[in-house]
Amino acid sequence: MDEKTALKALLMPGKNITYTLPVSKGDTVLVISPHPDDETLGCGGAIVKMLSSSVDVAVVILTGENSGGRIKNISRIRKEEFMKARAVLGYSTFEFLDYPDGQLESYQEKLNEQIHRLLIKQAPKLVLTPYLLDYPIDHQIANIALAQALKKAMQTDIIIGMYEIWTPQTNPNCYLNITGEYPKKRMAMRCYQSQENYYKLIDKAESLSTFRAKLSMRQKVEHMECFKLLESNEYIKMVEVWKKIQS
Repeated sequence: MDEKTALKALLMPGKNITYTLPVSKGDTVLVISPHPDDETLGCGGAIVKMLSSSVDVAVVILTGENSGGRIKNISRIRKEEFMKARAVLGYSTFEFLDYPDGQLESYQEKLNEQIHRLLIKQAPKLVLTPYLLDYPIDHQIANIALAQALKKAMQTDIIIGMYEIWTPQTNPNCYLNITGEYPKKRMAMRCYQSQENYYKLIDKAESLSTFRAKLSMRQKVEHMECFKLLESNEYIKMVEVWKKIQS
C-alpha cells in the first residue's frame, strides 16, 4: 500500500458502509482504552450491544497513575469509577497497565509488548481503539502500540475499529445504532463523576451520538456510535504513514 492509499484508508469512507460490527456469538473483542472512561465514552453502547449477542468483551486500561495532581487520590478515584462503570456495562474481563496519564510515549516499547501479549492471550476477532487523529497524545500512542503489536503477532485476520471520543472521525464506515443501549451507556458515563465535574463528559458524548444519529437520516435512531473499520494490514500501513508524516 502506497502513502496515498494509506491516507485514503484513514480519511475516506471506502466502498462499504455497514451498520453492524464484524463479530458474532462466541467471538472476542479487545477494547483498548488509554484512560478510564474512554471505553465508555467511545464504545460503551457497542459493548452493551455485543454482550447482549454473547460476544466476549475484554478491556485494557493503559493508564492508571495520574501525573497531574489536579485532584487528591485521583488515580484511586478513577479506578473506582471504572469498576462502577464496568458493572453497569456488564463485562467482567479487564486489565490495568497503570502507566502515567499523559506519558505513554515514554513507555512505547514496553507498551508495544504488552499489547502484543494481550493479542495472543485474547485472540480477538475485533480490536477497538481510539481514533488515530484524536488529539490526546495517549490516544495516538495507543494506536502506534497496537500497530506494532499486530505487526509482531502477524495476525492478519483481526479487524481494527477506531472509535471517536473528542475528535469526530472523517468519514467513518460503520454506524452503530445504540438507541436501545444508550440508557446503560449514560448510567456508565455518570459513574465517572470526577471527570464529569471537570470536563462535562456526558453532554459532549451525548451531543456527538445524537449528531451522528441525525446525520444518519434513519428513522427512530436517537443515538449512534461510529467506527472506522480496517483490516490489520491496512491499519498497520496507515499508522506507519501517519508516523512518517509526523516526523
